[in-house]
Amino acid sequence: MRNKDRYTSYGWGFFSTDLINYLNSIHINFIIHAPKYGKECNGEEIDMEYTTSSDKRRKGEQATFRMVSIYGHNKRRRILYVFATNTDTAPPNILKMYRKRWGIETGYRMIRKFLARTTSKRYNVRLLYFYLAIVLYNIWVLVNILSMVNIIADNMRICIASKLIRINPLYTSIVNSESYTGGDF
Repeated sequence: MRNKDRYTSYGWGFFSTDLINYLNSIHINFIIHAPKYGKECNGEEIDMEYTTSSDKRRKGEQATFRMVSIYGHNKRRRILYVFATNTDTAPPNILKMYRKRWGIETGYRMIRKFLARTTSKRYNVRLLYFYLAIVLYNIWVLVNILSMVNIIADNMRICIASKLIRINPLYTSIVNSESYTGGDF
C-alpha cells in the first residue's frame, strides 16, 4: 500500500474515505484537515477536485472531494494547511472557519481533566463519572462566565457613574469653584 493511501483508508483524525463518502451521501458540508496531503500540493496553494486512489479499494469506495491548501501562520512559522471539503468557501475563509473549532477541542480536553480515574469495568459507573465530569466542567464554565459578567458590569457602572458626574451641574460648579480642595463627596 502506498503511503498516501494508508492515510485515506485508516483514520488520521476524522480524515477517512469512509467518512467523506458518508458525509457526501447525506449532504452535510464538511471541512476536514488533511495534513498528510501536503506532499500532494508540492508546497503550493491549490484548490482542486481530488479523488483518492488505492489498489486495496474498489472505485466505489474511493472518495472525491475538493482539496484546498493555504498558507497560514502559527506561533513560530508559516505553515501550509491542507483541507478536504465539499463547500464552495474561499480558501482564506476555510482557514478561519477551521480555526473556530479549537473551542470545541479545548472543551473536550477540559472535560477529561474533570473525569474521575477509575478501574471499574462497569458501564454504569463509568457513565456516572463521565456525567459528573460534564456537570463539573459546566459549573466551571458558568463561574468563569459570571466572573467576566461581574467585571464587565463593574466597568460599566464606573463608566456610567463617571459620565453622570461629569454631566451633573452641581459637580461642575463645585469643581470650578475655588473652595474645592479635592477629595471624595
